[in-house]
Amino acid sequence: MMGVGLLGLAYTKIVSIFVHNEGTFLRQKLFFGLGVLDFIMAYIVYTYEHLPPSVLNGFAAMHAVEGVALLVVAIFKDRPVKVRKKDK
Repeated sequence: MMGVGLLGLAYTKIVSIFVHNEGTFLRQKLFFGLGVLDFIMAYIVYTYEHLPPSVLNGFAAMHAVEGVALLVVAIFKDRPVKVRKKDK
């Protein structure tokens, strides 16, 4: 689980540093990556065998729901192109 958390942090930093058109498209890329990582975390927690499902299923479901929400926003939200003052 810590590995997935560290991957999420690393992904956020990499996208923040190397994406030059910041704004709504930056958020789209971050939400997409973090949504996928939420699904990976949900799978890891759901398949963990050393604690009873009654302990883990809620935690796994929480990550799955968050992953769905982030992916829906990343994929379906309108992202209008910003107009620079110079281009008006």
